[in-house]
Amino acid sequence: MNIVLFQLAWQTVRTRKAAFAGCFITMICAQLLVTACAVLLESGARARPADGGAATQP
Repeated sequence: MNIVLFQLAWQTVRTRKAAFAGCFITMICAQLLVTACAVLLESGARARPADGGAATQP
């Protein structure tokens, strides 16, 4: 059964190369976007206010 599914998937990739490439590029862009958001979230969570920040000045 697995061999049949693999053959079907491979035939689909061979006949629809542009669609496969488009999906692959879209997945990479989505991964980059999620990674960038995670980096910004992590840097915001670890940030410490500077001494004498705007909140403490009169």
